[in-house]
Amino acid sequence: MAHANNFVTDKFGFTTALIGLCLIAAHSGTPSPLFPLYSEQWGLSPLEVSSVFAVYILGLLVTLLTCGALSDHIGRRPVAFCALLIAAASMLVMAFADSLNALLIARVLQGIASGLGFGTLGAALLDYSPASRHGTVAMLNGAVPPAAIGFGALLSGILVQFAPHPFQVPYLVVASLLILALIPACLLKERHPRRPGVLRSLVPSVLIPKEVRREFFVAVGALLASWALVGMNLGLGASISKTLLNIQSPTLGALAIMAVTGTSSILGVLTFRFNALKVMVLGCAALIVGLLASCSRFIRKVSLYISSQALLVASAWVVPSRVAYAPLWSAFQHYNAEVRFLRYIWLAI
Repeated sequence: MAHANNFVTDKFGFTTALIGLCLIAAHSGTPSPLFPLYSEQWGLSPLEVSSVFAVYILGLLVTLLTCGALSDHIGRRPVAFCALLIAAASMLVMAFADSLNALLIARVLQGIASGLGFGTLGAALLDYSPASRHGTVAMLNGAVPPAAIGFGALLSGILVQFAPHPFQVPYLVVASLLILALIPACLLKERHPRRPGVLRSLVPSVLIPKEVRREFFVAVGALLASWALVGMNLGLGASISKTLLNIQSPTLGALAIMAVTGTSSILGVLTFRFNALKVMVLGCAALIVGLLASCSRFIRKVSLYISSQALLVASAWVVPSRVAYAPLWSAFQHYNAEVRFLRYIWLAI
């Protein structure tokens, strides 16, 4: 009977952590379809729009460096709860934003929520799954965020186009989902033993096991390339679609983002058990082809643009999915440093 109870609890915790991870990722993509509208309504320059995206990265980096391993010391439940709460708060600030400064504050809050949530909820997935499935869970940690980011952008684009109050409704819908997720988050049971040294963990540090440094830095290059392009699409993709391709529909603009992140996620899953080196070589080659296609003056049709962008980022994403997550995972697990592994991956991103 005890075994059955443990199985039910593990299933509940895994589902709660997975939903939380999806929502944290989705909330970061929600503003993307609205960036062109902000530019029109408030007269924002491309540099100002880019700054709105950049401050999100600033909040994410600072949080990962200082609080990235906090859940190892105080528990997954309080950190996951705070991540979801801060994410909901950022959505509410955006819903009622009336200036660039308000957007910047909201995006910093989003970065903090993501910095707390990605590593903690990703580690929680491991806590609530058997050791034999940890490789698959590591794959989910790589595939779920980009898919959820794209879904968040697509949902936002649909609501912007078809729902009333386009500057408020998308954020309020996502905020409502985040607030609902707080309830099961409160019920999570701690599976990971807490470690001493909570104050010392807040001091920024980067310590990579010597045995995996070479592989890690190879994977970091792929992560930088792929996620730099994802960042460009999230920050400027909707504006590029509207300006260069005359895509006036927020839904179609968001669909272009979803094509990039969704396809990359699917490829990451499909290639997870393939030979990592072969996938890396193929992915890097396809990255170059996709980049050249995207820059080509012949890319004028929406379908060709979306296809080239999907090839561009999807091909790059299979590299970190296989090279970063699969070979490095076992090494970090040997050092009982699962959260550190996830934190470094997101720092690279």
